[in-house]
Amino acid sequence: MALTEAISDPQINFIRGLLRDRETDGLTETQRQWLESADFTTLTRGQARRVIDTLKELPARRSPTVAGANVPNGRYAVTEGDGVLRFYKVSSPTEGRWAGYTFVEVQASEEYHPIKDRNRKASILSLIAADVQEAMLRYGRELGHCGHCGRTLTNEYSREVGIGPVCRGKMGW
Repeated sequence: MALTEAISDPQINFIRGLLRDRETDGLTETQRQWLESADFTTLTRGQARRVIDTLKELPARRSPTVAGANVPNGRYAVTEGDGVLRFYKVSSPTEGRWAGYTFVEVQASEEYHPIKDRNRKASILSLIAADVQEAMLRYGRELGHCGHCGRTLTNEYSREVGIGPVCRGKMGW
């Protein structure tokens, strides 16, 4: 394919996604204004490649603070608006590239799948934040794994409560 051909809808969507997910403070005022008013449907492949390369060089936009973003790391069980009980894992690294971000993953069998939609993530965190302790303990009671660390609960009392003794101490419960 020639670099002078028009770009496709998926390529336009990719550029829009980069614009949404990148900090544009590193761009010149002219570049920023052009991106805000650009009609990407008129870009050639070569122009699109330059725009994409420029945007990829920019740092990722920090996720906005959402209600419930202070949910501690752990595993949670909550019933969502559709009445279905779902299981989630929340992690917020304190070091490295992802420090300051909060990740939410939905559990399906033994696998975890990331929640990428910001609104859904905020909704899930809000549900958990409404009663962090109950959501964590419910996870443990429902699945037989510690709601904090995920280890199998082998003690009868721990299974009944939903959290192991070491993690119970860490959480102050």
